[in-house]
Amino acid sequence: MKKKSLPALSAKRVIADLKELRKLTGDKNGAHRDAWSPDWDKARNWFKKKVKKELGLSVRSDSCANWWVTIPGKSKDSVMIAGHLDAVPNGGWLDGCLGTLSALEVLRRYKATGEKPPVTIHLIDWADEEGSRFGRSLVGSAAAGNTLNAKKELGHLTDRNGINQLDAMAKYGLKPGTMNNAHKEMMKQNPKAYLELHIEQGPNLLEMKHSAAAVLGTFGVERHSIHFTGQASHSGSTPIPYRKDAFLCAAEFALECRKIGLKFSGKTPVTRVVATCGHVAIEPDIVTATPGECDISLDMRALDKKVLAKMLAAAKKAAKAAAKNNNCKMVWRKK
Repeated sequence: MKKKSLPALSAKRVIADLKELRKLTGDKNGAHRDAWSPDWDKARNWFKKKVKKELGLSVRSDSCANWWVTIPGKSKDSVMIAGHLDAVPNGGWLDGCLGTLSALEVLRRYKATGEKPPVTIHLIDWADEEGSRFGRSLVGSAAAGNTLNAKKELGHLTDRNGINQLDAMAKYGLKPGTMNNAHKEMMKQNPKAYLELHIEQGPNLLEMKHSAAAVLGTFGVERHSIHFTGQASHSGSTPIPYRKDAFLCAAEFALECRKIGLKFSGKTPVTRVVATCGHVAIEPDIVTATPGECDISLDMRALDKKVLAKMLAAAKKAAKAAAKNNNCKMVWRKK
């Protein structure tokens, strides 16, 4: 019998899937698929039905809610092709899900012939890669990598509605003590290679005049929350020298973090670093009072862990100085 040739991968089909997902869980502002939310469930159920209808395959969940779809190969050695369906609020229509739906196209290609691939192929949809709801990213993949301490790293995290992350995950049947079982479950699959197609979210490829590239490494991330405590006071009757303005601490700190990012950045994309203060919350949050409480977030990233450590040390020094300069107190929390 003549062997069937593999059909070509269809970029048009992948784009059609991406547009279908965008219509299902997005609006004019972008995607809305926070992990552990109804919109995320909607996206995953859509994906599960597509896998069943088009491939006749089932989706299985590991101990940290990562989803796996498998086509057995001639060898038990496996290639993992991954992405994630969760998205940040107002996220891009290609972010994360490009990897998942490109992997789906690879499975379609082999399923169409009925031939076994040379090695087993796993599609993986990582759970909560973004961390946008609770602040801790790479949850599912960290569990698979056996680097997640769920109780310590997630137990204190809450979303803007005060919902605890572990409570949210418990609704999916997850328990802190067993999430890292995802690592053993992954290693049983004899993984030999990992691939993930991802859209670049910056200007580096454009600057280098390349349409695509292979990554040289993954940024290390330091993510923290800094709480400044001063004293709320009347904006009309409290002289500036007597104020203990917690927001001014945060403002001074944010400007210093920008300086830190510039100081430690190299001249090439590989040696660049970033420092971002993306969230600020103040109390009492009214026009006629100086803020007595202020929370500000810090996200620092670098490819070199030694550089990242120096950046973090500089940021902690800057936070202490900002508190002192504005007669406030400071508490540093790791996210």
